[in-house]
Amino acid sequence: MAYDTALTVFSPDGHLFQVEYAEEAVRRGIPVVGVRSKKLVLIAYGRQTTPELQDPRTIRKVYNIDEHIFMAFSGLNADARVLSNEARLEAQSHRLNLDDPPTVEMIARHVAYTQQKYTQSGGRRPFGVSTLLAGIDPNGTPRLFHTQPSGIYNEWVATAIGGKSDDIRELLEAEYEQVAESEPESIEETKKLFGELAIKALDKGAHCDDIGIVAVYAQNGKPVVEHVSKDIIDALVKIVEEKKREQEEKARQSLIL
Repeated sequence: MAYDTALTVFSPDGHLFQVEYAEEAVRRGIPVVGVRSKKLVLIAYGRQTTPELQDPRTIRKVYNIDEHIFMAFSGLNADARVLSNEARLEAQSHRLNLDDPPTVEMIARHVAYTQQKYTQSGGRRPFGVSTLLAGIDPNGTPRLFHTQPSGIYNEWVATAIGGKSDDIRELLEAEYEQVAESEPESIEETKKLFGELAIKALDKGAHCDDIGIVAVYAQNGKPVVEHVSKDIIDALVKIVEEKKREQEEKARQSLIL
């Protein structure tokens, strides 16, 4: 039997190859980094260079799901669009039925459930996309969830999806705690501090000429989803590059001594 073409049949060693192929599509995607502080969640992602005659607004790595939740992804763009529509419908349905905004975990669970459904029935294929769902719960708590093509979802304080995500997570594991312990009081300074970490982690995975950053936080009791301006991102990239050069120079000097 061709186990790599049968979606609902396990191989003798317990693999669903179609799901693993979907995960490979994610690993070949552009990396996306998510970090969470006590006050906000920040997502940094690389953007591909668009053809000169193409409208760049038609290429999206981030979808707004509700006024307090957004979704970033790595993998197949068309699959992400379908999942974002599913997530929006679930959020609208929750508001309509309960007159209350959904929590981030509710939406993450629904996205993961949708992904898992497509691993169990014939005539379909799994979604070739992993997502990061970031938002502020109605009680003001920042949340960050990761969903996978297999339907697994987990909550994180810092993680990465896409190309070289394992290398990026190693850097986050080494540096996140130190950054989190020095979290400033103001939202603006927190965005800069965690933005530096996310950009540094993103650069660990792949050098990106064009970087986007989105942050979500509560301000005056209301959620704000902010697409960080290019000027601020460029300034943060410059800081990260300067610190990287300083570290390389110190390492070079120590070898000489």
